[in-house]
Amino acid sequence: MVALFVRIGAPVLDSMIARGGGDFIGEFGAPLQARVIAETLGAPELAGKIPAWVDALSSGPLEPPERQEILGAALASLRFELERVIDASRETSSDNLSGALDQRNADSGLCRAATLSFLGLWLVAAWETTIQLLANLVIAWSACPEACEASAGDVAGRARLVEEVLRLTPAVHAIDRIATENVSLFGETIPENAIVLAFIAAANSDDEIFPHPRRFDPNRDHSALLSFGQGAHYCLGAKLATLQAAALAGMLAERSVRIGLRDEPLPWRWTLSLRTLPRLDIAFSRA
Repeated sequence: MVALFVRIGAPVLDSMIARGGGDFIGEFGAPLQARVIAETLGAPELAGKIPAWVDALSSGPLEPPERQEILGAALASLRFELERVIDASRETSSDNLSGALDQRNADSGLCRAATLSFLGLWLVAAWETTIQLLANLVIAWSACPEACEASAGDVAGRARLVEEVLRLTPAVHAIDRIATENVSLFGETIPENAIVLAFIAAANSDDEIFPHPRRFDPNRDHSALLSFGQGAHYCLGAKLATLQAAALAGMLAERSVRIGLRDEPLPWRWTLSLRTLPRLDIAFSRA
């Protein structure tokens, strides 16, 4: 997957550098992620449909009727295409996520619907978190180029760099959970079955866990990092996101570039749980 990301992404990045910059999300992050997801699924021809699917699947239950119709149409289209890809993978014994997951679920006695549900959830999880992580890495590189370049020289350093970006600027700021029993916390009781909103971005800045939490320090201990959640509900797109971000760090280090931000302030979009950017206009220059 890393080789695929580099093969697709390197020419795009080189073109942006040659032109002096551009919209990183619109020209690099989103198109590249659509192609990576499509090829991982085993259907590169679906890259053009993925952004619309994700937009529809991200709709909430309280959307107006017209959005509900869009959601229904997107679900039907996604199901049809995934069924087609899975069937084709079985016939040709193709090595891709769709076919491998379907075969594993079949061997475990799970139905085709379980495979389709997982793939739909994975598609959404792999989209937003990865695009935003790539953008946040670029933002960090613009602010702390020396620290980023110093960390990006080897595999372990790139992993630490990505973890520090995730700690300081996670795309997901809060996650909801349901209490499975009564829980006492700081003198208060959270009753069983209560919905709890946990602000993981705040936890990532807890100075008792991360000394000098607002300091950008890729070499700190990240073992308590919560950016992708924990346990059974750990983010399905985490591995895809971190591998691609580490690969991008290596690509930027190899090219010895400086990055400037053209939009100040950045056009952040906030929801209760997410902080994302619709675009990221940057300028490239040689170091």
